[in-house]
Amino acid sequence: MESDNNYITRIIQSAYGRRYNLDYYNITSKTNYYYLSKIKPILNAVKQRWVYITLTISAILILIGAIYYYNALVITEKNTLAAKAHIEAQLQRRNDLATNLVKIVLDHSHYERDVITNIIKLRTTPPKEIPHIDKAVPLPDKLNPLTQLFAIAEQYPDLKLSSNFQSLMSALIEVEKDLSLQRIKYNDVLNIYTITLSQFPSNVYAKIFGFYAPKTFEATEEAKKFKSLDF
Repeated sequence: MESDNNYITRIIQSAYGRRYNLDYYNITSKTNYYYLSKIKPILNAVKQRWVYITLTISAILILIGAIYYYNALVITEKNTLAAKAHIEAQLQRRNDLATNLVKIVLDHSHYERDVITNIIKLRTTPPKEIPHIDKAVPLPDKLNPLTQLFAIAEQYPDLKLSSNFQSLMSALIEVEKDLSLQRIKYNDVLNIYTITLSQFPSNVYAKIFGFYAPKTFEATEEAKKFKSLDF
């Protein structure tokens, strides 16, 4: 059933349409409605198309961001782990070097002590071939070089030993220098990694992919308990 307004409008148009040319407005409204009915589907299609394009571009950007930040996080994490491994290697090297060099020094100390003891016994004991006479008789010439060598060894019992100590200390100092440099490098790399984990939007991707701040490096218990060497 038509509404009252439409019914009254139709009566006015039929009674006064020709006199006042009311058909023009009717035709115009119908024409506008016709064009709007044709354009509206196009506008809707364009609108839907832009929505799809926007969603597609957004998905591509998110995917590109995920790939970029994942690779960046992997690189920084691997650099941190590599720096940590270098520190552990230096700690282990320091421990092994100290152990081996101390063993060498102690072995050499025992060796020199035994040599000096035998030298003293040899020099204080006269050869059996020399007869007992009133005058002092010089030893045969073939014993003179050995006797001279014994005298030098007795005068400088720590000659070779001191060089071993110097080698030990020099090696340990070099290891400590390397350790200091590796610790500085580790701190720098770790700082970059923690900043990357804290910044936006990398922190979002870090939580998605499961990246977390690394723990402090761990060496062997024996290396951690390294003490100064006392001789």
